Amino acid sequence: MEIKVPHNAQRVLNMLEQAGHPSYVVGGCVRDALMGRIPNDWDICTAARPQQVKELCAREGLASFDTGIQHGTVTVHVDHEPFEVTTFRADGAYEDGRHPVSVSFLDAVEGDLARRDFTVNAMAYSPARGLVDVFGGRDDLARKTLRCVGDPAARFAEDGLRILRALRFASTLGFAIDPATAAALHEHRRLLEPVAMERISAEFMKLICGQGAVGILLEYRDVVGTFLPQVEPMFGFEQLSRYHVYDVWEHCVRSCGLIEPDPVLRLAALVHDVGKPSCFFTDDEGIGHFYGHPEAGEPLARQIARHAAAERGDRVLPRQLLRAERVEQLEVGARALGALSVREYKAADRQPGSLQTAADRAAIQRPDRIVRDEHHLFRVRHGADLLAGPLQKAAPDPDLIASRCVDRYRFHRPSTSSLRFLPSSSSCVSASPSFSAMAARYCMRQSISPSSSRSI
Repeated sequence: MEIKVPHNAQRVLNMLEQAGHPSYVVGGCVRDALMGRIPNDWDICTAARPQQVKELCAREGLASFDTGIQHGTVTVHVDHEPFEVTTFRADGAYEDGRHPVSVSFLDAVEGDLARRDFTVNAMAYSPARGLVDVFGGRDDLARKTLRCVGDPAARFAEDGLRILRALRFASTLGFAIDPATAAALHEHRRLLEPVAMERISAEFMKLICGQGAVGILLEYRDVVGTFLPQVEPMFGFEQLSRYHVYDVWEHCVRSCGLIEPDPVLRLAALVHDVGKPSCFFTDDEGIGHFYGHPEAGEPLARQIARHAAAERGDRVLPRQLLRAERVEQLEVGARALGALSVREYKAADRQPGSLQTAADRAAIQRPDRIVRDEHHLFRVRHGADLLAGPLQKAAPDPDLIASRCVDRYRFHRPSTSSLRFLPSSSSCVSASPSFSAMAARYCMRQSISPSSSRSI
């Protein structure tokens, strides 16, 4: 098996090898290369000690930095491209659940691979020696299985963040989780509690944008509840409504899976009904209702968004996204998400952007429940456009996420030639000029008469 190592990474390998130090590219770059992907980073492990690496860099005229020298890591810059070079090592005890108290340097790569998290990340490659895979990582790649190196409980006890990393890898790679590893994930989920929210946020936002996000969020909801307790009341909460066959959590998770894999959009979909459990009641016929759940969910959505946006420097979105017209549009989009239900999910292609398709099919399949007139169709289609369409790519801003989860407006079948909406707590009033203009433009594009009352 041959992996094409980029020129600059090969230059670092050659420098170390020519000095008599066996060296390899290792970890995620090997995994991605074997999967046919382009690696983001090329990490290097070597028998050379940190001081030897620095001396060789000085001799070759390369800049080096002590980015983690206590753990054997030196960052080497080649043509302004950084490469982390780490000495083969075995880790000592993990007293803080994140970092080893001490490390012991080794002379062979096999011992270094034994300390790594998952088998697919525990492979090394040298152009001179080929692939080193002592834990079956290549076979696990072929089986699309995520499995811990050695004892899963021991791996998670060393570093609690590995629990969420496992879910993130399974989601983004589309892998199944090995049964022993899965059991340890559930059993030791509380190890995530002391992990910094900044680290959790980075992993979770990648998780919800992965191709396997729906399955992971459903199967490991107890793990998610460990760091987002606001969503726990949604678990298993039946809606007792003919419009829903899923409980509140599964409804939100499946909505999340139908949205374009943008972190802002997916988080908005995931929490759009977070206020429902606190507002639930049944009428005389045993039908469930959730009046006022958007308002009840807004503070919870803000809390979740603040946690999800915990990475410093990534919390502010462009101001134009927070203008009044945009807020109104996003509220309509959130309402459209709530309207789409069972048959639309089944009809959707389950691909990014397929919510528009689901909305179109809803107009044909459920005219009596979802799409009662052209204006309701406008709501569903336009909401799908907003939530599935391209928006500014950025980390979640708490106020923006909350605005997408608030649902203040319900469309009312108009009796005049202008679109009108019915606020949740007042009588029918005219829509704002910006919103009416937006609605009129849409109707013109779809050849829909705003005054028509014909059912679809």
